[in-house]
Amino acid sequence: MTYHPPGMDLDAFAYHIANNAEKYGWSMLGAQISYLISRVGARHPK
Repeated sequence: MTYHPPGMDLDAFAYHIANNAEKYGWSMLGAQISYLISRVGARHPK
């Protein structure tokens, strides 16, 4: 599991996961995590 890099907001983190999913080897899981993070971000606006 990838940790949340310090100083990186949720949008950037989701973008990072989406762009590195193939490298991590869990593209489908990465897409789901990105979606969940985006939903959490929508419920908790900055």
